[in-house]
Amino acid sequence: MPNLVHLSHSLIFIAGTCIAVPSAPAAESVELTSHRAVYDMQLIGADDSSGILDVNGRMVYELTGNTCRGHSVSVRFMLQIEGDGGEAQLTDLQSTTFEGANGEVFRFANRTYINDELAEEIEGAAAERQGAINVNLEQPRQETLQIDGETLFPTEHLSQIIHAARRGESFLLASVFDGSESGDTVFDTTALIGKSFDIIPRDYGSSEQAISGIGSTTAWPVTVSYFKQENANHESEQTPDYQLEFVLHENGASHDLVLNYGAFEIFGRLVHFEHLPEVPCS
Repeated sequence: MPNLVHLSHSLIFIAGTCIAVPSAPAAESVELTSHRAVYDMQLIGADDSSGILDVNGRMVYELTGNTCRGHSVSVRFMLQIEGDGGEAQLTDLQSTTFEGANGEVFRFANRTYINDELAEEIEGAAAERQGAINVNLEQPRQETLQIDGETLFPTEHLSQIIHAARRGESFLLASVFDGSESGDTVFDTTALIGKSFDIIPRDYGSSEQAISGIGSTTAWPVTVSYFKQENANHESEQTPDYQLEFVLHENGASHDLVLNYGAFEIFGRLVHFEHLPEVPCS
């Protein structure tokens, strides 16, 4: 059976070569809509080596805030995995993050329960100072580390993907820190952005009613490959630690998630979407 704690964190976004992503001009400001999205998770397929027989669960994702003060993200993700030996395991991830405006500060707190017992707790904060990012971990240990100042936090990364998509670009490279793993992992990411469409094709698996609730916004199919920097070997072609495919809307909402771990894939079907009250900039 796979590392379910790592699997849980990889579903929190909504990460090669490390390349700095230039700041987008103010005219291209991305307004991420405050919303709650509910996804039903199920197994697409698994190799014999995965040890997985079946997967099902649900994820509730909430994003609130604005570009002036920053954004908060809350995730509750429960996943039931049945092993090929008949054993079952229930994972319950509870995560909250806050990312300040302009990506200057990032606070994260993640708790993962396996079969109702606390299996992992990660808590800390990161802040940009003098061209570098200092990460102060509080859980699972007290530690201070420094990462490259060009590294993006998750909401900033999402905004940069939307910026690139608006400009008609199909490729974006960036380093991302999201507080996952043990709170000290940086990912090199490669985002592939498909052609935009204004009407979602009917062959997608999510609820049409839920998709229509997102609003009439331009959308793009996106695939993001995540590579742990500690495993990077730029002299040869790498296999990503995992890939995340999704349909990304211009307001930051997404649906039809596919999480590909190589040995197995999980599909996230959007079943409910609602807009939450917006907090205006003041």
